[in-house]
Amino acid sequence: FELRATRKKLAEDIKASERDLKAAMGQIENEANRGSKSITNSMSGMFKGLALGLTALTAVFAAGLAMALKFGQASLKMAEDLSNSAQRVGMSTTALQEWQYVARKSGSTAAEASKDLENFALKWEQAQAGLNKEAMKSFAALGFSREDLRSFKDAEEALTKTTDGIVALGSQADRAAISERLGLGAFAIALREGADEVDRLRNEAAALGFVMDAELIRKGAEAQGQLEDLSQVIGIQMA
Repeated sequence: FELRATRKKLAEDIKASERDLKAAMGQIENEANRGSKSITNSMSGMFKGLALGLTALTAVFAAGLAMALKFGQASLKMAEDLSNSAQRVGMSTTALQEWQYVARKSGSTAAEASKDLENFALKWEQAQAGLNKEAMKSFAALGFSREDLRSFKDAEEALTKTTDGIVALGSQADRAAISERLGLGAFAIALREGADEVDRLRNEAAALGFVMDAELIRKGAEAQGQLEDLSQVIGIQMA
């Protein structure tokens, strides 16, 4: 009887232990599941954050690239404009930029300076050919005959000789008036102040970095021309 009672008690203890073990395993499994979900959620959040970060970085890079391309295109266009304007006037791009700076310091714009320089070059050409009586009269007032005007090798030399003559005039009023008559209104204020002021401003332009290298301008103008040609070809092919 005692042996049977002992066996019964042992069987009950084993079942109780099994129940305890199952309960413990269930709790461990639940904890594991909760931990797994937490890790999964954390990983998901991390990947989402990483994706958003990469998207933001991509957007910033794209915007920066677009700005760089836009700036590059504007620089090439500016180089082409300088090259074309210098050719129309008949002077170097270096001299053109220096005179543009003088004009800006006199209250005018670079575009107005280029326009006035082209106007001056035309008057010089007409005067030496005897086709513009008013221009001939203005040049004569500075001491230049038609032969003198023909002796100037280009518009840049003609401009240098003419501005030297203007600043040598006795009064500021005379300097301003003849500057206007010869198409140099954009530079009237600087010329009215005299040769030292003009030379100071031209030197200042180079010293402050407002004068682009001539070779760089030439290459930029060529690149812009190639881009325009390519654009036209693409337009024709896609039409």
